[in-house]
Amino acid sequence: MTTQVELPLFSIPRKRGRGPQATQKQVDAFILALYRRGWRNSQSLGAETEAQKRLLRATAEASGGHIISGQAGYRLAFEATADEHRTFVNQFKHQIEKMQRRVVETEKVYHTKAVPACLRDRVHQDRPAA
Repeated sequence: MTTQVELPLFSIPRKRGRGPQATQKQVDAFILALYRRGWRNSQSLGAETEAQKRLLRATAEASGGHIISGQAGYRLAFEATADEHRTFVNQFKHQIEKMQRRVVETEKVYHTKAVPACLRDRVHQDRPAA
């Protein structure tokens, strides 16, 4: 059974905006909470709301590669096994490939002005004949 850790991550109020911005103090607190504790999920780190979970993700991202994440939660990169590190890297590479594919598809649609098949009849009716 894992005990919940009280992190100072969530005690710092944040301004409304595009997303959470992690401070170095939050990164350090996150790293200290993970040290020698293996994989920790967001709940065991004290994240109860989606906003707090987003802050954990932003803090892991701001860690400069020191914090990895996966199905099991978060872990310090230097404490990860070779398999855990490989899994983390492969997951991110797969996400990159999916995002790149989506960008290419979206660019094609935009530049060709392709209309989805389910809307072709409607669009044809709505557009006046040239």
